[in-house]
Amino acid sequence: NVDPYSRFDATLTFSDFEDAGVEEAYLTRWGLPGDLTARFGRFFPKVGKQASIHRDSLPTVDEPLVINRYFGVEGYNRTGVDVTRIFEGIGGWLFQPSFGVLEGGVGERGTAFGSTRRRPTIYSHLKAYKDLSDASGIELGATHLVGSKDADPQFEVNLFGLDATYLNHLTPTAKILLQSELFLQHRRENFSINTDTGTTTYFDRHPWGAYLLTDYRFAPRWSVGARADHVRLVNTAATSRRFDQGVSAFLTFYQSE
Repeated sequence: NVDPYSRFDATLTFSDFEDAGVEEAYLTRWGLPGDLTARFGRFFPKVGKQASIHRDSLPTVDEPLVINRYFGVEGYNRTGVDVTRIFEGIGGWLFQPSFGVLEGGVGERGTAFGSTRRRPTIYSHLKAYKDLSDASGIELGATHLVGSKDADPQFEVNLFGLDATYLNHLTPTAKILLQSELFLQHRRENFSINTDTGTTTYFDRHPWGAYLLTDYRFAPRWSVGARADHVRLVNTAATSRRFDQGVSAFLTFYQSE
């Protein structure tokens, strides 16, 4: 806690395979005009569901393929600023719109945007939540990002996302989670020209990806689940493999929180 109106959070990562890194280091500020809450620094923007959380908080050991291929191998953390607000809607719905301006680029090996950090990415997200009963609830979300695919100042990439999560506590110790996300890109430029040969290669203008996940917590410390993935690759020629897909199953033992 920095003062009664702000808090500082930081997450540092250590690995045997790479240098120590800073995943998050940001200041959260409350009490702004309009009941807004703002974040400044390096953080996971509110983009969908699984791109915006740390790997150790995922229900699986890795990110879905669409997150991995478009945003990076460990999600999507950027330096920037965003604002958000929670308010009640009709019919028992809670809404949380968010808007932010981030440095350009994506995570390691991500392909949705270019690698130039000086070309900003603008994002917006709307989350809606409703309790369906005392034991179940549903959360819906919509995301939009616009950014650059290279070093020029143009916004050539629009990325749209939809997500849905359903959680049902079957018993006091058992619950089931159903979750799905879909991301669709609109890329203004869908070709490249080989300057040596003059050959033009065309790519998919609207690559997309999605996953469907289920996780069944059948005991206080055990759960089992499965995930299906499909993602269309960015800037892949028609003569090569144009998508990744897979199905995986997992068993989790919760040793601690």
